[in-house]
This record gives sequence, structure tokens and C-alpha cells, in this order.
Amino acid sequence: MALAIPMGLLSGCGGDDDDDNNDDILDMGPVVTKFSFDIRFASVDPAEDQFTLINLGTDMVDVSNYVLCSRLVYTVGSAPATLDQLDVVLNDLLLEPNETVVLKGFSINDNAADFAIYLTGTTAPNGFANDEFIVDFLQWGGSFRSGQGREDEAVSAGIWESEEFLEGNGPFTSTATELNQRGSEFWEGG
Repeated sequence: MALAIPMGLLSGCGGDDDDDNNDDILDMGPVVTKFSFDIRFASVDPAEDQFTLINLGTDMVDVSNYVLCSRLVYTVGSAPATLDQLDVVLNDLLLEPNETVVLKGFSINDNAADFAIYLTGTTAPNGFANDEFIVDFLQWGGSFRSGQGREDEAVSAGIWESEEFLEGNGPFTSTATELNQRGSEFWEGG
């Protein structure tokens, strides 16, 4: 399967050479490779603010700078919600094929929320509104609608169904084992 990469998504690093810090890393725009979309949520436990990612692809993927979003929140404290800002509970952020990593430390709404992971380099707020940057998504609770989360982007990207919510408050476990398995029908729990 070939992955079409829209022109303009592959960009070089921004910023100037006189800057000795890394403040401009997220300004370079999303980094898209053929492996970017191989990453999926394997489980989400909102009550524990813990989740598991899995690499369903055939090559190693570094997920250190993938970015989280839940109910339009994109930060951990004042920093962008990149995975390297979280506590790694099990394994590491370099995922071999079929390997998982368990992470904790991003505040997830227990009762009704969405939860999405975006490509490295996605920035708030406009990058999150682009359906080409969203990697995986789920939502539960059913008490919020468009404008309060990223359902529209997930539906447009073809990874979720409009107004589909997982029942209950979790924990949720994905049953997807192949890259083409997307949406609420591949989740259980609640």
C-alpha cells in the first residue's frame, strides 16, 4: 500500500542558526514518513491517565515527539504534549514492530472525552485541525459534540465514524491487529 504525502508536509527545520535552544523544533511542521500512521492506541484508561501505544507496522518508529490532544488540550503544563514529556511506565519510545509502550501523565477526562495522537511537529491550534496530521483517535461518553474535540478531523481522515462514542468511562482496549482496522467497532471495554 502506498502512502500519499501531500506536498508541503515534508519541510525542513525552522528557526535560525543563532538559536542554541530547541524552541523551534515543533515549528518545522509535521514529519510524515510511510511509518507515521503505523502507530495506534492499544488501550486507554482515563481514570488512571494511562494509555498504551502499539506499532502495527513492519519498521521501528520513534514516537518521542508525537503529540497528544484531548478535548482541545495540547499541553502538559506549559509544554507541548509530546510523548517524551510523559512518564514511560513500560518499554521505551522507540517501538519495534508489534511492540507497545505504556505511558502516563497526560490528563484525560474520565467521563466524556476524545483522545487523539498526532504526527511529530503538529502545533496548536491549527495543526490539530488538519485531518492529514491525526494518527489515531477514540472518544467516549457521548456528552460533547463537534467543536469540543477532534471528531471532525478523525471522521475526515477516515479513522472514526461521526457521532460514535465508546460506552462507559473505560478502560478501553483496542481489538485492531491490522492497519486497516479503524473506528469504534475495534474497541471494547467501558
